Amino acid sequence: MQAISSSYRDNSGFVFKESGIFYRAVNTCYLPVYEKLMTSGLYEKLQEKQLFIAHEEMEVNNSGFAKILKPTQLPFISYAYEWSFSMLKDAASCT
Repeated sequence: MQAISSSYRDNSGFVFKESGIFYRAVNTCYLPVYEKLMTSGLYEKLQEKQLFIAHEEMEVNNSGFAKILKPTQLPFISYAYEWSFSMLKDAASCT
């Protein structure tokens, strides 16, 4: 697993790509926070409002990580510098 270079700020894990598919490795230190997200109902509420990308948990296979997540793959990637002001405003209100 090789982290994608833009994932260097993520202390809780990292994003990587394997066979053209993006995944996220979740470090053990983040596991309590992740489990709280999944059991609190917040994950489902954010998905209903289309504010959070759905994911499925994959088999860890002795990778040294608490979880490996496979998010729903996006058809394309856009970057903030490509967005209009209203798109940036919507993203800011979401986060």
